[in-house]
Amino acid sequence: MTFQFTIVLILALACVLYFLKDLLGSAVQGGCGSGCGSCKSGGCPVKKLEGLQAELPDPSKPHR
Repeated sequence: MTFQFTIVLILALACVLYFLKDLLGSAVQGGCGSGCGSCKSGGCPVKKLEGLQAELPDPSKPHR
């Protein structure tokens, strides 16, 4: 490998890791994905779904 090819590979890997950090970082933290405008306005679909699931009865407990 030449020096230039090595530099190109390092830069390409850095770019891929940078974009994966943005995409996976918010997913791991439980937030919305990158570019989700409703997250900033407080109407995130993920948060709404979590709220609805919390209101549902637990299926593992018997209902009386």
